[in-house]
Amino acid sequence: DMLLSHRSGMFRGIPQYEEIAQAMESASGVIEKRAVVSAHLLLKSPEFKPDTKDSYSNVAYVVAAHVLERITKRSWEELITDKIFSKLSMKSCGFGPLGNISESTPSAPIAHISKQGTLTPIFTDNSPIWGPAGRVHCNLVDWSKYLQAHLDGANGKDNLLKSESFIPLQT
Repeated sequence: DMLLSHRSGMFRGIPQYEEIAQAMESASGVIEKRAVVSAHLLLKSPEFKPDTKDSYSNVAYVVAAHVLERITKRSWEELITDKIFSKLSMKSCGFGPLGNISESTPSAPIAHISKQGTLTPIFTDNSPIWGPAGRVHCNLVDWSKYLQAHLDGANGKDNLLKSESFIPLQT
C-alpha cells in the first residue's frame, strides 16, 4: 500500500544507477531487469521513514510490479493486458512510445519535443523496466472505458474490482 500511495520512503529514481547498469544489461528480459532494480533498491535505506510523508516515486511502481511478477511468474505487461485491457475491451492499448514512424498518416498521437522553437516528433520512450510508471498508451475511446470503470466503482458498482476496492485507488 505504501509503495502505491507514495508513502514508502522509496527513491524517486535509481540511486547509484551505475552500480546496477551492467547487471541490468546482462539480465534477460524485462522481468529479470525489474528484479535487478528491485533488489538494488530494497537493499538501500529509504529516503525517509515510511508512512510519514508523501513523495512521488516511479521506482515504487517498478518494485510493486516486480512483486506481482514474482508471485504470478508473468510480466507486468501481460498482467495489465489480461486483467484490465482485455476485460474492458481496450483494444488500442500498448506499451512504449506513441505513434509509428513508418506511417505516412498517423493513426495515433505522436510525442514531440521542441527544438529551437520547432516541434520534432519522437518515437522513443523510457526503458521497458519503467512500464509500471507510465509506458501505457491508448486512444480516447479506450481511456474512457478505464475512466468509466473508476466512475462505476466510485458509485458503488462492481466491475473490474469490487466497488470498495476503488476507494484507496481514488484517495
